[in-house]
Amino acid sequence: MLYSIDVPAGARGLNIRSFGGTGDATLYVKASAAPGTLGEGADFSSDKPGNSEAVVVANPRVTTYYVRLVGKSAFSNVSVMATYTTP
Repeated sequence: MLYSIDVPAGARGLNIRSFGGTGDATLYVKASAAPGTLGEGADFSSDKPGNSEAVVVANPRVTTYYVRLVGKSAFSNVSVMATYTTP
């Protein structure tokens, strides 16, 4: 599954999380281009048991961040949320 979020100038604290569902997934994040289908080239990743993953970018660039969720085992009904703050 591939998602994206556009981050504007002045944004701080880009927070990307996955949660819920069943199985085991890994979260991969890359600025300006999508990470590979298995997460290759990712700038950031989170790989804990289960689906509760988190990536935080304190001072994100002004660009589109691409988020790829890859299953280490089968997964279903996992939610992905991305937020940031602006002044």
